[in-house]
Amino acid sequence: MTLELLGKGRELADSLGASLCALVLGAGLEPEANTFASHGADKVFLVENQALRNTLPEPFAEAIGKLASQHGPEILLIGGTRRGRDIAARAAARLETGVITDCVAMVLDEEKRSLVADRPSYGGILVSTEVCTTRPQIATVPPRAFERASPRQGQRGEIVRIDVELTPPKTRVVQVTPKEVKGVGLEDASVIVSAGRGVAKKEDLRILQELANVLGGELGCSSPLAEDLKWLPLERLVGLTGRKVKPKLYVACGISGQVQHITGMRGARTVVAINSDPEAPIFQQSDYCVKGDLYEIVPLLTEAFRKIRQGSVTS
Repeated sequence: MTLELLGKGRELADSLGASLCALVLGAGLEPEANTFASHGADKVFLVENQALRNTLPEPFAEAIGKLASQHGPEILLIGGTRRGRDIAARAAARLETGVITDCVAMVLDEEKRSLVADRPSYGGILVSTEVCTTRPQIATVPPRAFERASPRQGQRGEIVRIDVELTPPKTRVVQVTPKEVKGVGLEDASVIVSAGRGVAKKEDLRILQELANVLGGELGCSSPLAEDLKWLPLERLVGLTGRKVKPKLYVACGISGQVQHITGMRGARTVVAINSDPEAPIFQQSDYCVKGDLYEIVPLLTEAFRKIRQGSVTS
């Protein structure tokens, strides 16, 4: 995500006539610092501290707060991951400033040197335009909102190592258990087939999985299947409380299309909806609408695409 932030940050810095700095916090991150220095950052602050080896947000927020107080940045961009949003809020509290979250578009009011950002509101029903009136201006940016920065041939930023004294966090990590993830993450999938309440039984998810396999995609779901019925893990949930995805193709099967779900799949390039209810809200958000029983339509689609693939392999 840092390369995405650098891409937008370079644009903002050039408009302000300011320098672009990257902040690298952790341990053993010199390779990352070198990457950012060659991708548009004028200066890279590298802070290595034992307190930054774990995922606790307190030392990261403290480090950002101290460096911001010392160097006085006009704008701070932070990745809008779950951890990033946590750190941004804590850093903003330390700096007594505001934070605009989940910014999907940014422009500058060059006269006031203010960041003007668009972000989804009311579960994605509306887009609000917000301005931070305090300094520094802090904004979190969700993944894939902006283009990644490219290497700048012949230009390389300066890497500055900084020692920051950090307070030991009040919490500690007792144990870390890796989470097993199968297949490609939904954020990286180019094709997603999603299941909704129109799927009657957990065993029937295999019908949608077969379509996803033929299309070379991943299986996702709406909120009830992951949060209520527990048929799929939360990593498969597309929606406001789950993953925000931008696949080339999104196939919604038996999904009504409530705001919570639409917020997660709004970035899809092409949306195909299969639903037996002609009044389903998902149809208003789809490029192709198929009215009918998913138990009849999905197997037909799977067989049709399987024949297409076999034909392309034969030819």
